[in-house]
Amino acid sequence: MSKLRSLSVVCAALMSHAAYAVPDFIDEKTVENAEFSCINAPVKYSAAEQKHIDVLWQETLKYVEGYAVALTSSDSEQCQSSALAMTETNRPGLTGPTYQCIMDNRDMQVMVKHIYAVLNNPDKAKQCFSAKKDSTSLLSPSETMTQGSAVARWINRPEMKDYFANLSDKALNKAGIEFADNFAEMITGSDIQMPANFPFDISANALPNLWASVGWAPMYSKEDHRSLTAGESAFRAGYAYAEVMGKWGLLQIDKINGEEVGAEIGMTVQRMDSFYPYHFHIAQEIYHTIREPACLNSTKQLILKENNPALKVLERTSEYTKLNYNGQDIKDIDHYFVSTTTEKDPLIYIPTNSIHAFDLKEHCEAEPKKSAHVAIWARSVTPNYGGTTLCELQDKSLDKSNINNKNANVDCKPVKYKF
Repeated sequence: MSKLRSLSVVCAALMSHAAYAVPDFIDEKTVENAEFSCINAPVKYSAAEQKHIDVLWQETLKYVEGYAVALTSSDSEQCQSSALAMTETNRPGLTGPTYQCIMDNRDMQVMVKHIYAVLNNPDKAKQCFSAKKDSTSLLSPSETMTQGSAVARWINRPEMKDYFANLSDKALNKAGIEFADNFAEMITGSDIQMPANFPFDISANALPNLWASVGWAPMYSKEDHRSLTAGESAFRAGYAYAEVMGKWGLLQIDKINGEEVGAEIGMTVQRMDSFYPYHFHIAQEIYHTIREPACLNSTKQLILKENNPALKVLERTSEYTKLNYNGQDIKDIDHYFVSTTTEKDPLIYIPTNSIHAFDLKEHCEAEPKKSAHVAIWARSVTPNYGGTTLCELQDKSLDKSNINNKNANVDCKPVKYKF
């Protein structure tokens, strides 16, 4: 789709509240005249404030619309009315990645159905929408982005740079300030490209108010056990996520037609020259890469399902399975890390309790400090809302930075859960 056509589609949609056609797997009756219950009471705004809310709301609608269309659009001969997603990167037989039509998953169908209920009932859904203006934990990612958005200036969130400047950990302080200083360049510009099945641009290039105002969380920058386990300051202060829709997002819906809404939908940014340690969670997770890296191997990812033979079972109980992953013992470990670009394998679907990691340590970026892996992100079902558990170094005497390495020897303890 050309940029001109994309712009016309966006403008036409923003000016109309016409009903959206739904994918075949959705019963239209479930999204027409849907009833919403909100997590919080509706927020009342003055007439002047409402103008900012309206801008933010329209960009939010475009974000979730573009996402829903992308997930339900074919981008391969293998799938009809569905994007193709990688679900595992390799196994000991080195047969290569495993793929699946993402909309074959029931959890994805429910998430997309809820998005179409929002799109077809925007006035009702808007009652569950707020700017979360008084939140002190959500940050503006960049002073440059704040100044470029009247909405972000009105919300006036604390600046990420100021947050990091006030940390006592000097290494974290320095890395975080550098991350904030370069954040705007990381998420904008010509390197930001939507994968082919997106109907239009939903990046910060097209929706600047949303990306500047949504509220970002530097997830591993605290002094709790999980943050300290995450290792290097380059990663701990170089990763942030934001939630557009979900219990911690701008659009906080409890139920639609009496059915619980459990999805988290938003975006993530991880700076280059960092390694997201091996980790897992009950919730199924989805990443769409939207920044084209400088070279094919600049951004790599690993997904190992819980039953992958590369994982050694140390203990199995009715409540959990304790696994060991030792990168040094895995033959051809590089084959387990698969590149992701906006054109090649842009979408991954991470099944429940799969072990996964992101390796952004290739040095082909001309300016790695200004580069990042930028993704459209979601969790379709969140039984333990927001829960992410890092695997931990088996040798506790090692410096924690040893976990930021694909050759790390780590133990992982996924908890069993019945959906």
